[in-house]
Amino acid sequence: MSATPRRSRFADASVDAVTCSFVLTTARRRKLLPGTYEVIGTTIYEQKVELAGNLAVKAGQITRLDTLGQVAAIVVHALNVKGIEMKAVYALKAGTQEIAAKVEAWDVPMLVPGGVSYDIALEQSAGLTRVRSGVTPGPGELMDIH
Repeated sequence: MSATPRRSRFADASVDAVTCSFVLTTARRRKLLPGTYEVIGTTIYEQKVELAGNLAVKAGQITRLDTLGQVAAIVVHALNVKGIEMKAVYALKAGTQEIAAKVEAWDVPMLVPGGVSYDIALEQSAGLTRVRSGVTPGPGELMDIH
């Protein structure tokens, strides 16, 4: 597990899997009222990631958000370790047990806020096992971990 994670521009991946919605507003399809909102991205795998928090919207204002500049993806491929079992793969905020993203299969992108450090862990029958520490995908990057 000494290989360096491969980095590529997120545009090389299937970024059409990301959709954005304004919390508390799109369900009604109404115009946004002035206030503060969170912007949540949702993938085709039903993962959710906060793209922006405390986004202030003023009356009559058009607010644009570069979603690719906010989010990164981490893909963990099957590790070359004989007999390894895996129930889930986690991206934990570095040095904590706080879950930033979780998938239940190899080769599935985990969307996370870019520019933040993560520890990659596997859920096994014995508990969580960290397999990589301190990975920091940049905004708009796809990071492969083998």
